[in-house]
Amino acid sequence: MTPQQMEEKRAKGLCFNCDTKYGLGHKCDEKLFYIEGGNEDNKEVEIIGEVEEPIEDEVENQKPTISCHAFS
Repeated sequence: MTPQQMEEKRAKGLCFNCDTKYGLGHKCDEKLFYIEGGNEDNKEVEIIGEVEEPIEDEVENQKPTISCHAFS
């Protein structure tokens, strides 16, 4: 939006987003957005390699501890 368009809307008392009358407690009307997906039938998957050993998360192996400094 150009500064000229903003000034015109301000002069008319319109909301910058929804072009309705702007006032205290104004809420813009809900807008619907549509997302168009592509054709999923033509997916090609390339297998690079297989993992022989499962990767373990280091966080799972740690036990929770609380230091005395956490209380002060």
